[in-house]
Amino acid sequence: MKPNPIIITMARRLAVKAIERELRAKGEKVAYIERAVINAAARKYFDEHRELIAEAERVVRKHPALQKMADRYCYKSCEK
Repeated sequence: MKPNPIIITMARRLAVKAIERELRAKGEKVAYIERAVINAAARKYFDEHRELIAEAERVVRKHPALQKMADRYCYKSCEK
């Protein structure tokens, strides 16, 4: 079964937020850091922390609009 892209997108978003929190904790100004640098660090963080997928799934399930999008995608392409 293909992973739901809504959940993967949310997991990657959570990875970006984690990287931004780490940078702020170091005293860095996130607005002054190139987005490509943050995204590269977030990709690495996501690869090392696959548990973000489970967390993203919980986030999507709590948010009605995201849940609807995830269900709509799954209706079209997921095996049932």
